[in-house]
Amino acid sequence: MKLRKMWTRSFHLKIFRPATIDLVLTKMMRGADREDLADIQFLLQQEALSETDLQIAFGRARLPDIPELHDAFRAAQPKVLEIARAI
Repeated sequence: MKLRKMWTRSFHLKIFRPATIDLVLTKMMRGADREDLADIQFLLQQEALSETDLQIAFGRARLPDIPELHDAFRAAQPKVLEIARAI
């Protein structure tokens, strides 16, 4: 995005985002959704995470008390590990 010189001189723009692993975990909440898996692949290509890192994160993830989300999250785990191995 291009900003006018006047604007960039007047303000300092700081942008924050969640850590890559947190973005991956969030994407996993919909299970093995094709678009989310493609997003996860992109994220892991930007910042490689080991299988161990991912498995630790899977175990520490705090999920809402909704059984369907737990099922979807578990279903996505082998797919995400497969993506991580391929990178």
